[in-house]
Amino acid sequence: MTAWTMSGRSGPAAVASSALPALIRQPTDRDDPSARIAARAAADLTAGALLDRVDGPSRQPNPRAALLGRARRFMSDHLHEADLSPACVAASIPISERYLFALFADVGSTPATWLREARLERARQLLDDDPARPVQEVGVAVGIPRASHFSRLFRARYTVAPRAYRAVAARRHHDE
Repeated sequence: MTAWTMSGRSGPAAVASSALPALIRQPTDRDDPSARIAARAAADLTAGALLDRVDGPSRQPNPRAALLGRARRFMSDHLHEADLSPACVAASIPISERYLFALFADVGSTPATWLREARLERARQLLDDDPARPVQEVGVAVGIPRASHFSRLFRARYTVAPRAYRAVAARRHHDE
């Protein structure tokens, strides 16, 4: 990459091309904090110019990745809805349900798997943040209202029941 010619007339390359010569003219005292800051800034400017050259304006965003991100955000925002379905997620974007499954397949997952993992991670956070909150309430808050089902899923994911996890979280909070 360093062998590429970059115009120093505009963009990050223009800023880097004026900073580097100025830095070279400075005394080289490695213990001087100002010199270290200036060197880091010059390196960052140069890296920015190189990234601009590589990623430049011609780089197009990946539309499939953008749609997958929208689907994940929608699902994250609606974790509490027990009846959240792939059809509902697909309609919110809007894309077909089949295309939604294809987007998740691109990353080796399915909408249901991703949703389950997101719900369990959120449940773990809730148990960490509020050890006094009843386990049943945590399950409802993440869209898994049946206590036995929630407990089974949580144990399968974290190898410990939610009540035991909450007890450990409560001890951690107490010790802090």
